[in-house]
Amino acid sequence: IIRLLFVLLYCTRHTAPNSAKDSSLASLQLRHLYTSTMATMQGEGDASTAHPNTSRRRKLKPLIITMGGDRQTYMEELFAQPEMAKDFEAPVFSPGVPQRSLGNRLGFLRIAHQAGLIPDDEWKACLAAADVKEYQDRPDKFFECLNDIPVTTGRKGSKYDVQLHYSVEFWRKGRAINRGRAVLACTLAHLMAMKRCVEEGFDFILEDNVRAAPTDCAERIWQSLQASSAWEQETNQSCHLRYYGWLGSIPNIDWVLNTHSKRTHYNRTNSLREGGDNGGCTTGTTMPPSVFPFPITEDFKSMESVPENAPPQKNDSELKGSSKGPHNKPGGTPIWGAYAYWVSKTGLNCLLSALQKDVGAMLWKGKRMRCHVVKPVDKVLPRQIIGALGRECIHVATHPAFFRAPMLTSKIHTQWDAEFCKSTEFQLKHTMLEWLDLWLSDNETKVLAFYRQEGTWLTMTELMEMEKKDKGQNPDEKNFCQKLEESAKIGND
Repeated sequence: IIRLLFVLLYCTRHTAPNSAKDSSLASLQLRHLYTSTMATMQGEGDASTAHPNTSRRRKLKPLIITMGGDRQTYMEELFAQPEMAKDFEAPVFSPGVPQRSLGNRLGFLRIAHQAGLIPDDEWKACLAAADVKEYQDRPDKFFECLNDIPVTTGRKGSKYDVQLHYSVEFWRKGRAINRGRAVLACTLAHLMAMKRCVEEGFDFILEDNVRAAPTDCAERIWQSLQASSAWEQETNQSCHLRYYGWLGSIPNIDWVLNTHSKRTHYNRTNSLREGGDNGGCTTGTTMPPSVFPFPITEDFKSMESVPENAPPQKNDSELKGSSKGPHNKPGGTPIWGAYAYWVSKTGLNCLLSALQKDVGAMLWKGKRMRCHVVKPVDKVLPRQIIGALGRECIHVATHPAFFRAPMLTSKIHTQWDAEFCKSTEFQLKHTMLEWLDLWLSDNETKVLAFYRQEGTWLTMTELMEMEKKDKGQNPDEKNFCQKLEESAKIGND
C-alpha cells in the first residue's frame, strides 16, 4: 500500500498534465510504474509460493496427435478460445499412424524407424533392398539384405528371437496382431510425438480426443508444474513423466483422489502463503493443486478404505469379455490413459532403450494364443520408465487439466465410450468441475443435453440417425434435436 501511494504521489508531482497529450503521457507513466511496482512486490516473494501472475507467463506449447478431420478442427477451435489463446500458443499437430499403413512390410518398418525403434543401419539396408528386383520376386528372402549387419546384442527374448535382427523379429510378430494393429499404430504415433516433444521443447502432448475448461486449464498446468518442481528440489529426484490428464474406473478414481493422492501427494501447505492460497485454481477444494506419484497395483494392498457411494462399474477384465460381474471396490489397473502428458529426454531415452531390447515389451503371446497381443501405450509408457528410473520420477496431477471428450467415438475401444463418460463425469465432479465448464463441440453439447434429459449416453451415430429422422417431420413443429439444441443453449447460459 505504501508503495502504491508513493507511485500516486510521484505521478501527481512529476507528471501534472498541461494538455491532452501530457495527460495521455501521465497515464502511460502511471500504468508503467504501477506494473513495475507490482512485479517487484511479487518478485520479492518465493516464486513457488506466490500466486502466479498469468499475464507475465510465457505461453504453453501443445503438441497434439491427430489423424486430421473434425478432430483436428475441434482442437483448433478449443485453443482458439480467448481464454486459451492468451495462455497457449497455437497447437502443433503430430501425424497419427493409420493402421492400414502397418499392413505392408516396408510401411511397417518405416514407421517403426520414425518412432525410434528400428536401428538406422537396419532401416537403410531394408530401404535399399526394397528396389532390388531379386527381393521383389522372392519376398521371403527380403531380410537377407541384413546379413552383413551385426545383430544387436543384449536383447531379451527366446534363444531364437535374440538371434534375429530387431527388424525381423518386430515385423514377424507385428504382422500377426490382427485387431491389435490399431493399438500398435497408436503406440507408434505416441513414440513419434515424444521424439518431437523432446527435440522441439513442447510443454505437453495431447491426443485429439480431449477437452478442457478454458478459464482453468492453464492455471492447473502451472500449479501442477510448480508442485512438481518443488518436489524435485526437496527430494532431489527429477520428474521424467508428468500426467496432466488421466482416467480410470469410478472406484479407482475415488480411491486415487480420496485415499492415494491424499496419502502420497506433495504437501504444498507449508510452501503456500498463509491463508490457504491455492494458486488461483478455481477448484474450490481445500487441498491445493499438486502432484502425486503414479499409483501401481501394489498400492491397493495397503489401502483399507472402500469408495463411498460409488456405483458399480465394469472393470478392465469385464470390459474385455470376462465373466466377472460389476465391482464397487478398487482394483486392477489404478489409472490409465495417455491423452495428456509430458516426458523428459531422459525418460524417452529409457523408454526407447527398453523397447529396443525387448519386442515383448510391446507384443506378447501366450502358449495357447494364436496371435500376438499389443500392449497399449498407456501401460507401456509408465511401466518402462518406472522400471528404469523408479516410481518417484512419474508425477500425476491431483487436478487434471484435460478430460476425455463425451462420447467422441474411440478409434480403438468404441464399446467403452459410455463407461469413459461415466468415469469422466465422476472425475469432473470430484475436482470441482462439470461438463458445462468444458469447451464442447456442437454435437457433444447435444449428446450432453440428451444425457441430462434422458439419463443415458447417446453415441454420435445415434445422434446422426435421430437428426435424419427429425428432418422428415413437420417443419412447423419442434423436433427432438431442436429441443436438445435449446436445452444445450440454456445449459451453456
